[in-house]
Amino acid sequence: MPSMACKVVAPTGVLFEGEADQVKGPGWEGGFGLKPRHSPYLVALKAGPLSLEDAQGGELFHLYVGSGYLIIARDEVTVLVEKLMQD
Repeated sequence: MPSMACKVVAPTGVLFEGEADQVKGPGWEGGFGLKPRHSPYLVALKAGPLSLEDAQGGELFHLYVGSGYLIIARDEVTVLVEKLMQD
C-alpha cells in the first residue's frame, strides 16, 4: 500500500519526519482524515489532536496542536505548527 512522506515542523524544529498511511487532524471547518493519493489540500488547524498512523491504524506520532497549517501535495504532507498544547 502506498504511503505519504510526512513532516511536522514547530518553531523549535522538526518534530516528526517519516512515512505515514493516514493523517487525522482538527481543521477550522471540521476534522479531517487524509490518505495517500489525496488531492492537493491546504487547511488551517485549530486546537486539537493531530495523529499520523500506519496502514493498520497504529499511531506513529501524536501531538496536540493549538494552531498551524497542513498542506498535502503529491503524497507529501507538511504540517507547520505555530502553537503546541499540553496533553
